[in-house]
Amino acid sequence: KSCCSSRWSRCGRCGPDMAKSVALAALCLVSFFSYLTVGMLAPFLPQHLAAMGLSRRWSGIIFSFYPIAVIATTPTMNALCAKYGRLPLIGLGLLAQGLSAICFGLINTSLVA
Repeated sequence: KSCCSSRWSRCGRCGPDMAKSVALAALCLVSFFSYLTVGMLAPFLPQHLAAMGLSRRWSGIIFSFYPIAVIATTPTMNALCAKYGRLPLIGLGLLAQGLSAICFGLINTSLVA
C-alpha cells in the first residue's frame, strides 16, 4: 500500500512525483506544437507574401518575431509563473498562439493594400 494519500503528490519514497511528470509532458507538448505551427507556415509564407506584393524581407521579419518575443517576455512570464502558476499561463499562451494562427489564415490582400 502507498504511504501517500494523493496520487498526484507523492512523498518521494513511493515513486515519481506525478504532478511534475504531467507538467513536463505538458511543456514538451507545448514546445512541439509551437514549433509545429511555425514549421507549417514556413514553406508557404514567402510565396504568400510575394503574392501580396511584399518583399522577402517581410518573411524574415515575421519569422524573427517569435524568438524576439520569447526573449522579451521571459522575465515577465517568470514573475507571473511565480504568482499564478505555470498551467494558467501555458493555457493563455496556447490560446494566443491558436488565435494568431487563425488570424494568419484569414489575412487577405485587402489588409495590406
